[in-house]
Amino acid sequence: MAAIGLTSLGLLSVLLRSAGAVGFLDNPVVPLSLLIVGSSAVISILLPYAAENYPIRVRGRATGWVAGWSKIGGLVAQGLSALALVPALGIAAAIVTVPALLALVLIALTGRETRGQDLRALESQPLATRSKMDLVKQPGMGT
Repeated sequence: MAAIGLTSLGLLSVLLRSAGAVGFLDNPVVPLSLLIVGSSAVISILLPYAAENYPIRVRGRATGWVAGWSKIGGLVAQGLSALALVPALGIAAAIVTVPALLALVLIALTGRETRGQDLRALESQPLATRSKMDLVKQPGMGT
């Protein structure tokens, strides 16, 4: 959540700098530093968080999808940039700020802390409703 907040702060400071609203943002180092550090933190947190929040039986596949789509987003951005289809930095920041703030709100409302917990205990489906084959497939979940 802190990483998305830092990214959002960077995006908002880029917006304010583009509008010339705040004098101390005349130097682009602060807004761009916030943006780079925040987005790098989001990318580094994305896979471990995804791995901890999917059920064990689909965790590998789900984490692969998250990794793949995060890489595809970077490729699309580079492709648009190479074709000169990327708007000015202030406009791009305005477009990206909305989903970033939405993600921040959604994680604050629905995110769950997994630190120090057994990931098998985080399964959303109760153990009693699983078939015996599912229990056999998952190490440490039954005999």
